[in-house]
Amino acid sequence: HSVKHYHLPENYPDRSLESRLSSQTGRLLIGMRLYGEAIPYMERAIKANHATRDTVNLIYDYQLLGSAYIYLKDYDNAELNLKNAADWVQYTDNRLLENIRIDMAAVKLHKNRLDSALAIIRGLPDRVEPEFRNLALANACDIYLAKGILDTAYMYARELATSSDFNNRNNGYRIMLSPELRGRIPIDSLTDLILQYNDILQRNYTGHGEQQALMQQSMYNYRLQERKRADAERRNRNLLIALLAASVIALGFLAALLYMKYRNLQLEANLRDALNTAESIRKKMIPPPPFPNPHAPSGKS
Repeated sequence: HSVKHYHLPENYPDRSLESRLSSQTGRLLIGMRLYGEAIPYMERAIKANHATRDTVNLIYDYQLLGSAYIYLKDYDNAELNLKNAADWVQYTDNRLLENIRIDMAAVKLHKNRLDSALAIIRGLPDRVEPEFRNLALANACDIYLAKGILDTAYMYARELATSSDFNNRNNGYRIMLSPELRGRIPIDSLTDLILQYNDILQRNYTGHGEQQALMQQSMYNYRLQERKRADAERRNRNLLIALLAASVIALGFLAALLYMKYRNLQLEANLRDALNTAESIRKKMIPPPPFPNPHAPSGKS
């Protein structure tokens, strides 16, 4: 239950690998509900997708980034990234657009643009792929309920309540037992719904402690890896600084040695020039010996 980080260099040559690793790490963090930590990875994956012109993964990563912003309640950035995903759909399979509209409808609902949300969600549960139907139904329930279209909200909520997934069942019962719909349900059916909902909550509560413990352990492991990574980066940075300092000192010594050698050579050359000059002067100052005169008397009788 720990997160393995892929810290690639900024100018990593294999942009396709960079995209896959960054996207997978982002998805894993979102699965752990670490939405803020996932955003830098998704942004890096998107940049790599642009570089490789990987349109399909670009759409998926833009949508995933938008969903992360929805969880963070940053609906402006969520809408921006979902629009980016929708803009790229025209170059691929238009069926992907229906999945993007599920999240876009939720953004419009949260921004209280109910007419826009209704226009997007109307008929959408029947058009999306089967694995996304329940998500579309959940958003549709909230939108139809907010717009006062209670029959459709109740119909979708009943379908959700029969789902095998707890979150879907919970949303279904929550909608059916909301103040707006509660009065439309007969008393005997309402009592049964309340008992069923209570049973679902009790069974989920039993396993929720284990799930929460696993989530806390995952978050602890993530934070621990972050600290280890920071320590390793700090040690590497200190080692790099030490190596640079040693290199500078070594270069300084080498420069000093070269300078001293040059200086000694220069002094030797100057000394030789001085000696040659002195010798030349000395020779000029000493007169040459006189030549013998053949006509001078020899001093013998």
